[in-house]
Amino acid sequence: MHKLRVYYLKYFNALDNFPGHFFWSKPIELEKKFMQVALDLAKNGEGNVLPNPVVGCVIVKENQKIGQGYHQKFGADHAEINALREAGPKAENSTMYVTLEPCAHYGKTPPCTAAIIKSGIKKVFVAMEDPNPKVAGKGIAALAAAGIEVKTGLLNYEAHKMNRAFIKYISTGLPYVSVKIAQTLDGKIADTNNNSQWITGTFSRQSVQNLRFTAGAVLVGAGTVCSDDPKLTIRNRKVMQQPWRIVLDPALQTSVDSQLYTDENKQRTIVFTSVCRKNDDAISKLEKNGVHLYFCDCEPNLHFELNEVLKNLGEMEIAHVLVEGGSRIFSSFMQQKCADELLLFIAPKLFGKGLSALDIEGYSASAPLRFRDQTWSQSADDMLFRATIDWD
Repeated sequence: MHKLRVYYLKYFNALDNFPGHFFWSKPIELEKKFMQVALDLAKNGEGNVLPNPVVGCVIVKENQKIGQGYHQKFGADHAEINALREAGPKAENSTMYVTLEPCAHYGKTPPCTAAIIKSGIKKVFVAMEDPNPKVAGKGIAALAAAGIEVKTGLLNYEAHKMNRAFIKYISTGLPYVSVKIAQTLDGKIADTNNNSQWITGTFSRQSVQNLRFTAGAVLVGAGTVCSDDPKLTIRNRKVMQQPWRIVLDPALQTSVDSQLYTDENKQRTIVFTSVCRKNDDAISKLEKNGVHLYFCDCEPNLHFELNEVLKNLGEMEIAHVLVEGGSRIFSSFMQQKCADELLLFIAPKLFGKGLSALDIEGYSASAPLRFRDQTWSQSADDMLFRATIDWD
């Protein structure tokens, strides 16, 4: 697994050295414009397609858009097929802009390359090659063999960034991990009485709903379940299905009557507990409710080996996990270097004393933990810091 993680890091970190395109120096602005349209279309699939990638496609003829589409949900037609359907016979001798290499194999749907070749398209721009070993250059090769001109790398960096969760998942078998923390200016996530609602404002909390939708899985510790009894659902929109709710509860101390185990989405709840702390009565009740239980080894201090947890989630085809708390869980993911991204919502408040968000070791003023691709944005009265964690 270590080799797989190194492969993923090298694969993605290398992108920082490129300005957004490969293989030619100055892409025509019109070509960039159409690829950007495809990238914007791809975003419409967020939250509905994982563990597949988000993909957008635009078909252009005589500088006019004649068809467009995106991958709408897992198992449904791919972006290219939807765009070809809209273009119809006009697709002959046209140009396609697609954010990911078209597939050349039979999966849940037929290969897109066959449909592209049949349509008579003469040129295809591909933003990024597919890291999926089932595709990995085969789609581009099939198009080229059919006499279609193929150019790769237009807005490559943007395409990779959009699909970073898919890239990690398909390269390592592990989900991409986003750690979300809501804290005060002085780094507190709760006051001295362990009160934490609500540190950030309404707009930030709505943003978290969107993050849950995009990730498709939310993870918390037993302490959060015991103190807040959360549902961890998406409430700001209609969704095809609620996210997976994952609880790390090594001592199985959470109440079997918690909302996560009894509500209408209880079969979308996963509990990881220790093999040495079995509570037969609680296990029986949870299994009766359809809750998924995993028994893992734990350290004497009841800390899980998180790579084992993530491996199990990856085997369930969970490709992206949003870690929402609490302090012990945040610290574990950071200390074990299992987090890929940090999202820090900062409220304009001070608690003075209280519970700090993180307690990790091994860093100092001379050797701090650093980030890349960091952004700061306004979230109503709050601020959001978002960045990729640089473990190298």
